[in-house]
Amino acid sequence: MTGSIRKLIREHVATLVGDVFTAGNTHCTRAVDATDGLPYANVFFSDGQSEYDGLVLINFAELVVGIHLPWKDNTDDNLDDFADAISSIFESDPNISLDNIVSGFTYAGFEYGDEDESPFISIYSKFNVQY
Repeated sequence: MTGSIRKLIREHVATLVGDVFTAGNTHCTRAVDATDGLPYANVFFSDGQSEYDGLVLINFAELVVGIHLPWKDNTDDNLDDFADAISSIFESDPNISLDNIVSGFTYAGFEYGDEDESPFISIYSKFNVQY
């Protein structure tokens, strides 16, 4: 059951990200075939935990939004601009709830990607979500 809820959350967030990430496509998965070299965003969960509050199962997870831009035409400033736009989605409505499935999202930080062998520079914005 929680897998289908994670899928709903990823799809919902990817739709919202797609509204602000206009440079390319947004995907609801960790692995993306980017051999075409075009910019892309991806939405995925990095990890999660569950606990019971009485008889109610509560899930806590880290949702990640990755932005990937070709390094030859972009800098960290471009990544930061998109990451700021994505953070503003959650700041403008921190209680995005999917009809009360999600208790809310909170910003948990960011990480730049390791570009040693990639044609992309990347930033990963992280959000804690309870559902």
